[in-house]
Amino acid sequence: MELQSERNAGPKRETRAERQARTRAELIATAATVFAQRGYEGASVEEIAEQAGYSHGAVYSNFAGKSDLTTKIPGEEANSQTPTKSLTGSYGILS
Repeated sequence: MELQSERNAGPKRETRAERQARTRAELIATAATVFAQRGYEGASVEEIAEQAGYSHGAVYSNFAGKSDLTTKIPGEEANSQTPTKSLTGSYGILS
């Protein structure tokens, strides 16, 4: 006999940790795109958040700021506190 809870069980809900990991990944991916388009100085936390579909508070609840977010982009120096030339110059991150 099937239990009521088994019949009504829909898709598994994301845990808080899973939601946070998804949010962080989306913000990092969007930041990479915005930095490639505008460069580090031309990009803003507000623009990154808006393009990712989040508030700028979501950025600050996951990262210390723009420079911290930069260090999480694959290919950037993991321990750098300042953006590398690929983000600040005309080279772009995706080149």
